Amino acid sequence: ACHAAEIERVCCLEAQPSAFDDVKFKKLVDGEVTNEAVQRLRKDFLHDARPDDTIVVFVAGHGVRDADGEYWLLTRGATPADPYTGI
Repeated sequence: ACHAAEIERVCCLEAQPSAFDDVKFKKLVDGEVTNEAVQRLRKDFLHDARPDDTIVVFVAGHGVRDADGEYWLLTRGATPADPYTGI
């Protein structure tokens, strides 16, 4: 499990000196991680990305593979038995 203290350590990387000119950072935790929130964040956050930008996505959570082997991140409301409301 990824605990709040671990998440904060990763989040602190934003404040450290970087080889990149501009670092943007957004975190969602616990109940914030809904399918809708992740989809909205993906669209809004990536809107300003340029072709030469580097994008890093860090995910700590639970997921499952369906019968076809496709991986589903279990967002809030998704279950291992019914992962299709996940991402």
